[in-house]
Amino acid sequence: MPKTKRLLFVIVLSSTAVVFFCPVSVLTIRDANDTIVYAVTIGINDTFSIKFTHSVAKRPVVETFGFSAGKKITLLETEYDSFGAGLPFEVKGGQRFIAKDGKFKIVGYNYEVPDLVIRVGRFADHLFVFRGEEIRLVDLAKAGEALVFSVEEVPLLWYVSERFLQR
Repeated sequence: MPKTKRLLFVIVLSSTAVVFFCPVSVLTIRDANDTIVYAVTIGINDTFSIKFTHSVAKRPVVETFGFSAGKKITLLETEYDSFGAGLPFEVKGGQRFIAKDGKFKIVGYNYEVPDLVIRVGRFADHLFVFRGEEIRLVDLAKAGEALVFSVEEVPLLWYVSERFLQR
């Protein structure tokens, strides 16, 4: 093999290896057995929502989360359509209350957690919403079981394998 072809081969092979082993940020959802039941790449400006029916007020609630430095999940805002027991009614610190189009919203929570744990409700009908896709949490775990949402840095090769090849 001529030197130029060998050099080109080495460059292509090295570049491919670098790409597949470069880290990507992934939102993972793990079940009670620590099995990944959902994984998707994320960007720093991405957000996701959890929609559910409040257990006491029996009204729809949407909580929106973002991602912050240090692989943390951040509660950004809560939206609901009525006041009632267990629903927020006052703001604190830098939060703002917004009433518009029959909805009430509190923004500016900026509450960070390393892992977001959601126990799948029996009647709450939790929906995970990300980039227009809606997934019922009861399709990922049984009612009453906990799901753990985390941000992980993983090699691109792992993500491709987990997301596309093992499904």
